[in-house]
Amino acid sequence: MKMRSSKTLVFYPGPNKVTACNFLTRSVFECSPEMVGLLASWDKWASTTDIARAHGWSKSELKAVVPQLLDFSALVTAGSPLAEQEEQFSGQWSWGLPTALMHFCVQDSEYMTIEQAEERQIERAGHTPQPDLLLKNSAGAIQLPNALEDNELLSLMARRRTNRTAARPTITAKQLSDCLFAGLGIIGETANCVGALPLGMTPSGGARNPYEAYVVALGVDGLEPGVYHYSAADHDLGRISANHLPKISELVGGQEWADSMPCLILLCARLDRTMWKYEDANAYRVVLIEAGHIGQNIMLAATNHGLSACPTAALNHSAIKRLLGLDSLTDAPIYALTLSTPERDPSTRANPSISRPTMCSPASNAFPGYNQRQEQHVPNQSLRQSEIDSLQYISSMTNELVQMAEASRFPMISYLLGMAYAEAFDVLRGARPARHAQLSGNPLHPKAQAKDNRAAQPRRA
Repeated sequence: MKMRSSKTLVFYPGPNKVTACNFLTRSVFECSPEMVGLLASWDKWASTTDIARAHGWSKSELKAVVPQLLDFSALVTAGSPLAEQEEQFSGQWSWGLPTALMHFCVQDSEYMTIEQAEERQIERAGHTPQPDLLLKNSAGAIQLPNALEDNELLSLMARRRTNRTAARPTITAKQLSDCLFAGLGIIGETANCVGALPLGMTPSGGARNPYEAYVVALGVDGLEPGVYHYSAADHDLGRISANHLPKISELVGGQEWADSMPCLILLCARLDRTMWKYEDANAYRVVLIEAGHIGQNIMLAATNHGLSACPTAALNHSAIKRLLGLDSLTDAPIYALTLSTPERDPSTRANPSISRPTMCSPASNAFPGYNQRQEQHVPNQSLRQSEIDSLQYISSMTNELVQMAEASRFPMISYLLGMAYAEAFDVLRGARPARHAQLSGNPLHPKAQAKDNRAAQPRRA
């Protein structure tokens, strides 16, 4: 049996040992300097007998170490799947070993649960302070104009949230269509010295357009549950023959919240498109950055429809490639976004004044103390439980109506509803009295109106 050392091994030295990594198989192991010498000399297809004869190793020594080296992917047998994979790598990858080390070693990682991640953060915070998450300028910095004032685009951006809930089991085909087109839609073409290039909705390095989108549709009105490829060229969906329709969590690192989502968009890069033009490994960074451009457009289109697009880079790369039938070594799942109509939770809403700056300036002063309201959820102890329930319902409904008014571009209605939301929240937490004598009753009711008229006597000095 012919063998040779793997062509995708990387070594780094340590005290009395060397650590080796085969980045194609993500196998990491330690070995002695003598073993590195053996692998360096076994760089062509040869049998153990050939190696023993040529390099002075005894057959018994080789018999002891060869099974381990094969298990670690340090040695490759001729005609094996790994040998074919290495052949693919040498023929397709042009961005060098350091980039390959990063690209392949982060695939199919084991991910922590949310609970594990929180435990780690708490433990780390006990001995290592967090770095500053924002940097402020010193006194005397130049204050810029209010960016949100009378700006519908930025108001839409300000409403974007990652909400990992699904209030409804489906989304519409129109909602999915707009999200896909916003991220990857082709609106024309441009050209360079070698011919026509697609012109998309997001910037692409060299107009190489490396991304394809795939849709795992579990609850899209008008679509049979299945896996689809989105053709940006024709703005249509083509059904992919899949052996089974997996749970979404099986594709996104075991994140169980994703199983309630009606839809998943997978962004997969065809790295060869960018490699064709750019031999510089820096182009790999450009491809990753482009996923952010596309994802942000998808998220904004989703927000415009009242959806939440939840992005994640926790991917099961091999499972995704098998599902989609992606066989090339340069086909790479990079990013994913779920789509859903989110449940509404008034305790996690953004400042309702943010998208109504036309009525108050600056926007942050529209409802003084709102940020404090967001952090205080203890109900007013003077209220009965039925009153607490009513106020929580009012908060939820007015917040929902705020978003409807914003989407319909009724700024005054949106502002007034936001005031009602803030009032209900303040009463709920005890920051305002539950009832005001001068405002008791419905001022639009005839009896209440008469009472208000009687109370409105001229003031005397």
